[in-house]
Amino acid sequence: MMNKLLERYQSVIETRSDRVLLKTCIGEQMTYREFDQKARSLATYLEKRFADTAIVPILSTDNLNYLLTMIACWLTDKIYLPINSSMPSKKIEATLSLIEVDAILTTEGALHLKGIQQIPLRFDKNGIDEACKSFDNDVAYMLSTSGTTGNPKMVQVTFDNLYWLLKEMASTIHFGENDTFIISTPPQFDVSFHESLSFLFGEGSLQFLAAGPPTHQFKQLKEMIINGETTHIALSPTSLKSIFSMTKERIKNSKLTTILLAGEVLPVNLANQVLALLPDIRLFNCYGPTESTIYATQYWINEQITAKTVPIGQPLKGATIQFYRGGNVNASRGEILIGGEGVSKGYYHNRSLTLEKFIVVDGVLYYRTGDLGHQKNGLIFYEGRLDRQIKINGIRIELEEIEQAIQKCLADFTNFSVLKMNNQLVLFSDENLDFAEIQARLKLLLPAYMLPKQYVQVKDFKLTPSHKLDSNYLKNEYEKRFLPRNKLNRQENQISALIRGILNESFLASTENLLLLPRMDSLMQIEIIVALEEKYQIDLPEDFIKEYRSINEITDFLQKSPLVSTNNELDFTETQLANEYANLKAIRDLNTASIRRTTARKTNSYYLQKAYLVDDFNQVLELKVTLPESINSITKIEKIIQILVENNELLRAQFSDTNDLIVYEGYQHIVPVVSSSLIGSLDEKIKSDLEKSVKNCLLWEVYFAEDKNVLHFFFNHLISDQASLNIIEKDIFKIIEDKPISKNSSFTEFVAFIDRNSLMASPAKISRLGFENVVQDNFYSLAYDSKSKYFKVKTPYQSNYENIVYGNFILSKLVCTSQKQEFVSGSTIIDLRKFSDQDFSDVFGDVHTTIPFVFRKTDTESHFNETFNIIYRSFLAGDNVNNTIYQTYPFIPEEMKKYEFYLDDNLKFSNNFLGAIREKDVASTIEGLAQQQSTLAQFSKTKLYVTFFRCGEELIFIPITQHLLDF
Repeated sequence: MMNKLLERYQSVIETRSDRVLLKTCIGEQMTYREFDQKARSLATYLEKRFADTAIVPILSTDNLNYLLTMIACWLTDKIYLPINSSMPSKKIEATLSLIEVDAILTTEGALHLKGIQQIPLRFDKNGIDEACKSFDNDVAYMLSTSGTTGNPKMVQVTFDNLYWLLKEMASTIHFGENDTFIISTPPQFDVSFHESLSFLFGEGSLQFLAAGPPTHQFKQLKEMIINGETTHIALSPTSLKSIFSMTKERIKNSKLTTILLAGEVLPVNLANQVLALLPDIRLFNCYGPTESTIYATQYWINEQITAKTVPIGQPLKGATIQFYRGGNVNASRGEILIGGEGVSKGYYHNRSLTLEKFIVVDGVLYYRTGDLGHQKNGLIFYEGRLDRQIKINGIRIELEEIEQAIQKCLADFTNFSVLKMNNQLVLFSDENLDFAEIQARLKLLLPAYMLPKQYVQVKDFKLTPSHKLDSNYLKNEYEKRFLPRNKLNRQENQISALIRGILNESFLASTENLLLLPRMDSLMQIEIIVALEEKYQIDLPEDFIKEYRSINEITDFLQKSPLVSTNNELDFTETQLANEYANLKAIRDLNTASIRRTTARKTNSYYLQKAYLVDDFNQVLELKVTLPESINSITKIEKIIQILVENNELLRAQFSDTNDLIVYEGYQHIVPVVSSSLIGSLDEKIKSDLEKSVKNCLLWEVYFAEDKNVLHFFFNHLISDQASLNIIEKDIFKIIEDKPISKNSSFTEFVAFIDRNSLMASPAKISRLGFENVVQDNFYSLAYDSKSKYFKVKTPYQSNYENIVYGNFILSKLVCTSQKQEFVSGSTIIDLRKFSDQDFSDVFGDVHTTIPFVFRKTDTESHFNETFNIIYRSFLAGDNVNNTIYQTYPFIPEEMKKYEFYLDDNLKFSNNFLGAIREKDVASTIEGLAQQQSTLAQFSKTKLYVTFFRCGEELIFIPITQHLLDF
């Protein structure tokens, strides 16, 4: 007899066969019928390949594959078991050994699994006509959870459990026909079952992220929430906080109606912030372990929380909550017991643990959660863990499992312990352990989220009077090391609080290198410098944070003396300069000869590089890096440069005569030792040579200014942009501090990604948004004698992206008005490195692009945002129309020439956004940009060039050909 959940599924498929069930990140759709046909094709395949297996494990990076496999398993009376794609091979082997299965369904190619047959996920050409006629299995799925023995526990959830949960959640979480639930939870965690099966008792559709590792999928989530159709989402509080931190006010533009939070404690301030930002949102705090089928309680947060903690609410209908304390059951306080229709079948092949954790009270089966709680005024409140089972970013783990793995890396009887401190795992020991080696070995045994992030060596392990480990002592030792508040003087406390506030860090060690923090970039550095200047009424140089990199160093500087300007430069004769430069050129030739002795490979260059080479666009960027005093020998410096070259592809690349990119293997780069004065004197000569020589040679140079302990880099714009300078600087300090440089991708992989995703149909598609309506000739028929060099407007936005879009809306409206035109098209420069399914943010190279857009005089800001976002989303997917048009530049295919005209030649203005500028630098910035007006005067009748930036709450615009606008 068919179970009622599968009956429900078949009924839904029949009644909604032609409706859309799911959408992919690139806009593809799948109807109920199409999904069912695909699931049945997979079911036929499973019947053949897993004929004698009751349990089907699957490992993939695509959430849709998991959902199809789940339904296919049900159709063939098999148990579905999702495997974490980041799980180490040894743990996968242990999991499959426990369930006595020697095969796994996978899409991930050859995995290193001993004795396990890897069966590729395929779809049979013939779908199964009907579900299995004989159903003996009552288990819908099994999930592997953390175990205290170091071995996984396999929770068995029945069809009845899951049917109850989905039906009850649908009664309180409305999921209508026009709603979309985004599948944001990895399939190995139980919340994903509610997300992906919400359509069984609801009417809405599912939104899937692009296939890939969970970290890459989370990066897509932000843009899909803001720009997509998502109405429903389930997250951990930590994930929600991260998304809100990234999107800020932009979240108001989303279509979100419902947010479910679970997996860890929901902070009161976060709940209140969500309600303040999204007052109409339906916000739910949910609670329940895997053993009781996803959720057992629920609390609708419809007003600001005034209590100290957010309640986990009341039991779902069909669930029962009791409390266990002192061996007795009560209704007010203690360990939370969950009973009712969600209580699972227990642990597979682990009867003793099942009997221990699942108890019968007054004829009712309860699961002992190990969570402490109490009930007040009809609401249940969570108080914490009874044992050492904890949650990190919503994922439940047990510290003993981590310690079991660490023990395999250490000698017997080594004292150590792992504790959760400030939402991260910390390893303690009274011995001097090789923490880097332990971390490297643990990566083979545990998922990334279970690895300790910090290590503290203590004098000894103290015990409490009851002979238990004194965890409070360890906590105090940790705070002495990483939170040395007691030792900070008053000014250091102030500086620490100021910087932590800007970087949104809960704590910072006073000796921590600020340049290596994930959020630290050039804009953050400026924000910190401005805040210090305002607080201490002092002028600081722009590279202040680069020279004084920790809270300790900043404090010492401010306490000792004000800034003193000195000039130690030496004068050189023309003959001396000529001789010195000849020596430097000889070293440059040696480096070129050295790299050519290594193996090389030819690859395609980026369309921008082709354009720069053909159009003879030349520019050189500079970077100065002040080194620590300990790095003072040329041997150490050349070792740093060698590692830098190995990890950044374009530092070992040249351009061929045909404009292809030739990438060589790593080599030993010779670094000249000079004085800072000599570099200053030869600065223009070095730049000039780098601008002129661009074929068959290196496109960068570096010098060591011995007198200031500074590395001075020069990069041709062909291989670097401003953002890349920050990447190089961070890499240098990682090398100095002996930290690994882990690059997600290379520059050639970036080019291949853009080439692969740039669609031939996109230029035509984007042109039809209105570009063809823009007047071709005599667009700028009116000129103005404006006395102002700039104009400014108030901005309600903080993020760079929001200000870029808003600034272009202002400019477009102004151009249409001043020139009495109905349409205008333009372009804006964006440094786009994070795409929907790929992250190139640590790639060194000039990867920026220009995004075209079109504006109609009657457009509102909202409509302009919508049109701009349509184009921007194409670029986010890697679909770069400029690359499509100019990929073979200077040759342009005949069918692309009209799109070159509409999307480039006929654009009426172009702009770039500089980001945030300090108030004291505004005047000099405006003056420097205004000086370019005479240079570009010849373009005054064809194109307007504008640069703008943010200062405080204002956007300041400098039209380079300013007599075209009346402002």
